[in-house]
Amino acid sequence: MAHSTTFTPPAVEQLLTLDALAQALPAPDDALFAAVVAEELKADYVRTGAEIKTARVVTDARRLYAIAWAFWSQASDDQQQKLVGFSPELLAVCVAHAQKLAALDSHAATASAAQAAKLRDDGAPAATHAAVALRDQALNLLERIAGNDGKLLARVHGKNLGADTPENLAQTLRGLGTVAGEILSQHEHKKDVIAARIKLNRLGKAFVASLGAAAVALDDATKSHVSGGRHSVGQGELDWNDGIQVHLLEHVLDAFEKAHDVDPTIPRLVPIATRRLLGSHAKKAVTPPVVQTPPVTNPA
Repeated sequence: MAHSTTFTPPAVEQLLTLDALAQALPAPDDALFAAVVAEELKADYVRTGAEIKTARVVTDARRLYAIAWAFWSQASDDQQQKLVGFSPELLAVCVAHAQKLAALDSHAATASAAQAAKLRDDGAPAATHAAVALRDQALNLLERIAGNDGKLLARVHGKNLGADTPENLAQTLRGLGTVAGEILSQHEHKKDVIAARIKLNRLGKAFVASLGAAAVALDDATKSHVSGGRHSVGQGELDWNDGIQVHLLEHVLDAFEKAHDVDPTIPRLVPIATRRLLGSHAKKAVTPPVVQTPPVTNPA
């Protein structure tokens, strides 16, 4: 049996790519993916994914999974036994999803760049600029009306899909129009604080209708640029998959960190690009304080 030794990660340029890792690992099992990723937590994954750029997630996934596999491939039996919570089968699931995420990001970037070029050439920026201005005005208005109502603010912010594509911007306008209409119908005849803010800020049916009309105008100005039959990657889909990948990364990082606490020859995996979200893994282990036991005194 091989002796446990301190592991030195390969240089960055020597690390395997995601495609090379996929070739080295077992085939990914969809059932295992479903066992690790909870469908009912989709909203949580989306919220997490919205906090980070996809490229950062893919960068750390490629680096950390390659280091994990490099260690496992040369680990002694004793080290592998102590590295509970991790397996080649788990890593195969993580790598397969990272490949999917990289492909989604590449497709979205290419489509966004091509669409932006067409919009610049054909004068659609005027419609987009007007839609963004109205989106910002609606967000500001609805935030002032919601005040400190966390649930209402969450409903408002949940409709903001960004303005990276005309589709997302139009959907945002429609979503904000729906929320504004619901707030108006539920509170305009009441005597609560929301009703008072509606009156003070002059939220009315005309403004609600203007959001829907702006969405239609944006669709009309940009519809010729929608590629027929191709799947468009929206920001929501990217956020969802970003969140899933962050969850998978954390699973692997946790396994290595806990095993490192048991056996220091097992490395910790330290995030860099995703440090803001997975920062707890970037901190050095803290030596627990030594508790001083008071001396026992003999009774007089």
